[in-house]
Amino acid sequence: MKMIKASITKKNIVKIVLYAIGLFGAAIAYNSIFVPNNIIVGGASGLAIVLKEITGISTTILIDIMNLLLIVISFIFLGKKGTLKQILGCICYPIMVTITSPLSNIIVIDDLVLKFLFGALLYGVSLGLIYRIGFSTGGFDIISQILSNITKKPITAISPVINSIVLLTGYIVFSPIQILYSLIIIFVSNKIINIVLFSISNNKMVYILSNADVTSYITNNFHLGVTEFKVNSDLAGRKKNAFLVIVHNAKYDNFKRNILNLDPKATLIAKRCYEVTGGSRFRLLPF
Repeated sequence: MKMIKASITKKNIVKIVLYAIGLFGAAIAYNSIFVPNNIIVGGASGLAIVLKEITGISTTILIDIMNLLLIVISFIFLGKKGTLKQILGCICYPIMVTITSPLSNIIVIDDLVLKFLFGALLYGVSLGLIYRIGFSTGGFDIISQILSNITKKPITAISPVINSIVLLTGYIVFSPIQILYSLIIIFVSNKIINIVLFSISNNKMVYILSNADVTSYITNNFHLGVTEFKVNSDLAGRKKNAFLVIVHNAKYDNFKRNILNLDPKATLIAKRCYEVTGGSRFRLLPF
């Protein structure tokens, strides 16, 4: 009992609530937009839409059957420990799809393009929430994990291949225009998932190559932390000072201008920076 009480922390409660919201949003998008319009978004739920058109069996039953088989496959190839990470999604997502099935008419948008864009937005935000808190919807994520273990390639490289295969199966029964809509929705929802996962880039990671006293200048004038190190500046192996600084987007133009005024020969390389640990930063989500 003490262990249960210890696990029920404020952070875990927030995660559970967000997981439920994410599942609900993804299931609503699936039942009210994707299934009625035969939009294939990949994974087991996408394949269920194709199989429904061929067999006439409802998508909820097909998803349940596929997830049950995938759990068995997971126990064989991933073992008990690996399966426990996926089993929650395999159980909860099909249940949520079943619960929300009667709400298939809840989203009323006459314009087809707007309806699909809204579906992509809702689906992307919902899955982004689920992935960000460390959960999944199960399904073909299990296959991706198994293939990743076998091929030693990252899941991010395998999942798009599996989803592409699922999408191609749609050519058996659906028109090219439906496949095109599916591609657009997958593209848009993946972009939104990445935004939710990594937030919007508020900072730039700036590398500076300069022989000037950049460290003192930045700390005194911008009050920013600076990492200083040496790099090879040419083929002869001559060393040059390099500096790494994290600068907020709103201050970057002024920062760059001042650095070039200090040393007109300085080289600046700026990249997007999505997260900074420590210091003061704005959080898009409470986790």
